Amino acid sequence: MKHPHDKVYQSEKIISWDHVDFQTQLKLSGFLNIMQNAAHRHANTLHFGLSDLEEQSQFWVLSRVLIEIETYPLVDQSILVTTWPKGFDRLYALRDFKFTNSQGQALAQATSVWLVLDRKTHRPVRNLSQRMPPDKLLNEHAISDIPGKLPAPKPGNASYFQALYSTIDRNMHVNNTKYIDWVCDSLETNRFLKQTISTASKSILIMRCIGMISWNYTSKPPLKTPFFLKETILTVTPVFFRLKFGIG
Repeated sequence: MKHPHDKVYQSEKIISWDHVDFQTQLKLSGFLNIMQNAAHRHANTLHFGLSDLEEQSQFWVLSRVLIEIETYPLVDQSILVTTWPKGFDRLYALRDFKFTNSQGQALAQATSVWLVLDRKTHRPVRNLSQRMPPDKLLNEHAISDIPGKLPAPKPGNASYFQALYSTIDRNMHVNNTKYIDWVCDSLETNRFLKQTISTASKSILIMRCIGMISWNYTSKPPLKTPFFLKETILTVTPVFFRLKFGIG
């Protein structure tokens, strides 16, 4: 990928033990953690980051994401994450990601949809495209499709998780990486011995998740399994996940 330097952010990452599972491969939440950190740092260099938004009592929220995984990196492996903002779709800012190994081989790709929220009202901020100069955008796609809203799943079994200290982020929300850990915790461990997640998608509305969380999924989940999470203490805010498993 050839590009002007400031349009694209690249960061090398050595996979650490706290981001891998019992098979020593990067967890799905690890992918999302690396993506969020890269997006945060790049937004700062573009003067559209956390500190810039806080001056206006605003903050970023990851609304939707689609991750396609070809190969899971292992502990101590060096990887390169590349990310860039590629445009806007109504209220949403679009950002893509690529993961490669030290030989330049593709590991994964992702596309994401972000909102800027007002800190007082938690309502989306409009006219984002007017605040980002077009020369800071890169019209290239890691994944061409824009992640859409996921349908609500049918009622099924439930697992319960409580939003405690270790799950809360700077915005007083449950962090996105915790959600995906909860999804994986809701599945039997043996499932990950036989199969790996090849595709993960998420659709979320405004999060405000302090309190007891309920989590529903269908029993004996098929290859594509939707998940539904809702709050039971504050406002009802659905979060949907879909995982697609392939043979590991």
